Amino acid sequence: MLDHAEARAARPHQHHALPSLHERAPHPEVELRPAAAPARGIANGDWLSIETPEVRARARLNHNLDPRVVIGKHGWWQACSEIGAPGHDPFASHGANLNLIIGSTALDPVSGTASHRAYLCEIRPAAGQ
Repeated sequence: MLDHAEARAARPHQHHALPSLHERAPHPEVELRPAAAPARGIANGDWLSIETPEVRARARLNHNLDPRVVIGKHGWWQACSEIGAPGHDPFASHGANLNLIIGSTALDPVSGTASHRAYLCEIRPAAGQ
């Protein structure tokens, strides 16, 4: 299950393009429990594909998470030219926009909105790391 979190330093997400904040977190990451990684062939720092459909992020192992949970952060399409950090195409399958994986097939029956806090997904090492 994919959940969402924001780093305090990069809140709101549009400030991630600031060099001082981008240097602290230079890549899009998702966190997962270390015990869940070996079964999927994942090591800390590997690029991952998050399939639901697909986006890319680096693995960051976190012992505090349930093995069934992956936590990602949004706001990873901006480049930061001051430190040479590339941007990520927000609409491409090889991009890092976690909003792309939220579909419209499972909507809240009352409000009709998509779930932006918990969404089923599978993760695997990305091709061509």
